[in-house]
Amino acid sequence: MPNALLVYPRHPPTFWGHNYALDILGIRAIQPPLGLLTVAALFPTRYDLRVVDLNVTSLEDADLEWADLVFTSTMIPQRPSLEQVIERCNRARLPVIAGGPHPTTFHEEIEGVDHFVLDEVEETFPTFLRDLENGDARAIYRAPRKPDVTTTPLPRFDLIDMSDYLMMPLQFSRGCPFDCEFCDITKSVRCEASRSCLHDLIAPRFGLTSRWKPYSRSGSLPVGQDLLLRETGPTPYGVDASNGSDFPTHSEEMEQMSEPRPAPTMRNAVDLGIVGDNILDIADFAIEKYEFTNGTTLSDEARTAAVEKVRDALWEMVNAFRARRKEWRARLFAAADDAVRDCVEGS
Repeated sequence: MPNALLVYPRHPPTFWGHNYALDILGIRAIQPPLGLLTVAALFPTRYDLRVVDLNVTSLEDADLEWADLVFTSTMIPQRPSLEQVIERCNRARLPVIAGGPHPTTFHEEIEGVDHFVLDEVEETFPTFLRDLENGDARAIYRAPRKPDVTTTPLPRFDLIDMSDYLMMPLQFSRGCPFDCEFCDITKSVRCEASRSCLHDLIAPRFGLTSRWKPYSRSGSLPVGQDLLLRETGPTPYGVDASNGSDFPTHSEEMEQMSEPRPAPTMRNAVDLGIVGDNILDIADFAIEKYEFTNGTTLSDEARTAAVEKVRDALWEMVNAFRARRKEWRARLFAAADDAVRDCVEGS
């Protein structure tokens, strides 16, 4: 029975990683490697699997001695850590299989990898494993099309210690309706509404408890808000979207998400609300504070009206803040350019 070691390289410290804030909470990372855990679910049962997330633990020699194969998935910022993982695997004479956004874009620049399984791998991964077992696996596997995500298996959360993470991600959709020049996300949206995020399926299987408290961002759900609530009912899961606050909030609008929306520059992306301050977060906070202070719960109609009122009240302030922030950002970059020039040319 082959031993497959799934290694998730380390992210460098960034603002979004909340590295130092997590230390205070005794938590090691924001969330687990959902893509790698989804790939783990594609393995046949004859494989023994082990996940090593370098954001929460270290890669030990014993892990490499146990493994017959090493699989990795990375984004671009993880490149330095990936190179270290590849070097150790090469020294141990272990085959390395790499995938994820970084290799998909830059596989020609990555050395020491035996096989690349690129793009979205639901349809190609079984073929790769079959070829590997037959001894005739190719160096590169590309997906001929975008897979049907309704058939994607549930991630193997049982392979990690969930207490290491602040939150558990559940994929409900893939893609983005925007078409930004700086982004390589698929310019279409595919949803898994038929079976994802079902509370009565996920919670018993993975033992989730009330530790995972609900949070929400009004108007920023990855699919229709009414559809999600009808599918799940009240759950201990937070619901959020990684693509901003312009997603539709009603299921009848979901089909429109498959149409690309032009956003040719970073500036347009900011104007569209993909990047920037989320007024709706502030509205949610203000409403919850009012409800707590006054011992009441607003109706859906009153909450919607309050959100609209906050949006109107804060929009002008936010635009003024953005203008000042752009000015300061330009000054910071100019100062950095001057510092580099003085350092290099002055020496």
